[in-house]
Amino acid sequence: MILRRTRKTFAGVCVVAVLTGTAFAAGCAPQVNTEASPITPNNEVTELASPVFNPDGPVVVQTADGRLIQRTPDSPDLFNVDVLKGDMRGCYACHGNLNELMLEMYPQHNPSQGLLGVNPTISQCLDCHNRASYAGNLGSMIHSIHNVGSVSSAVECFQCHDTQVEDGMALWDQTKFSEFHGITSVADEELNGSFAWDQDYTVSQDEMPNAQWMSNEYDEMRFENTANDVPLDQEMFDTWEISVSGEVEKEQSWLLKDLIAEAEAAGVVVTTPLVAQCTINPLGGEAVAQVNVTGIPLDWILEKVQLTDAARSFSWYSPDGVKAGYRGVNFDELPGRVCLLAYQLNGEPLSWNNGYPCMLWIGGFCADHLSKNFSELQISADDQSLGAPGVPFPGEGTLQGSGKPNLGFMNTLEGQIIQVGQPYTFEGWSNGFDVNVVALEFSMDGGETWVRCDTPNPDINRWIHWRYTFTPSAENGDTAYVLQARAIAEDGRVTPTPISVMVNAKTTMPEPTVIEEA
Repeated sequence: MILRRTRKTFAGVCVVAVLTGTAFAAGCAPQVNTEASPITPNNEVTELASPVFNPDGPVVVQTADGRLIQRTPDSPDLFNVDVLKGDMRGCYACHGNLNELMLEMYPQHNPSQGLLGVNPTISQCLDCHNRASYAGNLGSMIHSIHNVGSVSSAVECFQCHDTQVEDGMALWDQTKFSEFHGITSVADEELNGSFAWDQDYTVSQDEMPNAQWMSNEYDEMRFENTANDVPLDQEMFDTWEISVSGEVEKEQSWLLKDLIAEAEAAGVVVTTPLVAQCTINPLGGEAVAQVNVTGIPLDWILEKVQLTDAARSFSWYSPDGVKAGYRGVNFDELPGRVCLLAYQLNGEPLSWNNGYPCMLWIGGFCADHLSKNFSELQISADDQSLGAPGVPFPGEGTLQGSGKPNLGFMNTLEGQIIQVGQPYTFEGWSNGFDVNVVALEFSMDGGETWVRCDTPNPDINRWIHWRYTFTPSAENGDTAYVLQARAIAEDGRVTPTPISVMVNAKTTMPEPTVIEEA
């Protein structure tokens, strides 16, 4: 029997309700408490999804866009279903769409916005929560919000944890690929994949990640105008002022429209793809994007004000006096980086969310250095580089420094079913913040061997858009494969933990057990 699932959204969780008259046998799924919310403190959530159990084999889900997903691989004697209970374990057993879940949580988890076709994982949650002092320990929070250990608990320990490993209570979503049967290992000499990359791939303005938890005056203005679909304000653009002060020979200010007209007349306006990645983007995360940026070079503006001999760094502000970034930037950090007063993205005015009417964009820096609603540049004699006296470091959990180079998969869902004998192209991005990514490596044997694919002479201002094409062998038949990927930076650093995605190769596309409806 095919089940149909529709998504209901409550205050703290995306709920998948099973619409069927068939009752599950006792013990096939955990009992669901419907009297109290295990998720939010305001108790507005009244139901959770029960994992779907199919005694005849792994559950196959057809997504709203038509793809087939099987998160538990096929195995002899149904070992993965009967013994490991794979379909009843891990985050996706109860939460069919983690992006929707996190957007509905309080506070809203903005780095998870369903962008780039990224498939969120528990590892991404751990990156922020267990490495960042401000985010709180993930284990403590997850156990609490699920009421684990109480009579109202909606989950059981084995659903989230794997007790079959030597280290004890590991997370099932992080160990399952080593526990599942039916995953074929392919060494590097047998992989026969093909690799391609470019740095020109761009996304729409709407796919630019935006944090919504700030509360400064212009932050609130942007978010409120975006939420209410307020048209862009032409008068605001026409009266917007840009000023430069501090260690300059001639402090100046201009109307933005006049500065643009002068720059266009001088032929100095630049349009180029540029990448922005959030400092706290987890490994494989989606808080990264590249768009075509049109703007005025910072060098041209600085020539007009003439820096003094003491000028060493600069900081920049929005009209509410809020400084962009946790520090300013030294001029000696700029060689090789594109620095623009940006007023168009993809040939259109900036959206409210992206800082209309203009922003200051510095290539090779994390996104918190992209000043939205840019209006003031202050030139200083101070050293503002990392490690300078009085300059704060990013928080301990941020990936700036500790997690670069970063990379992620795009548009391949965990367990996605692909065709045996037909080429399948994995797609993704890679970025190193302020270090270039010079190679990517791929493995299909659990990291025992790696295929290196070089990306020579990259531009640090742009991301790496990569494609790796693999053809599942007809000789192996119906089986699962796990592709791991990692990036290598020009300074020798390697992605701290490879990212992984499992696909199921089949000779015949199966009928779905569950059909997801939007």
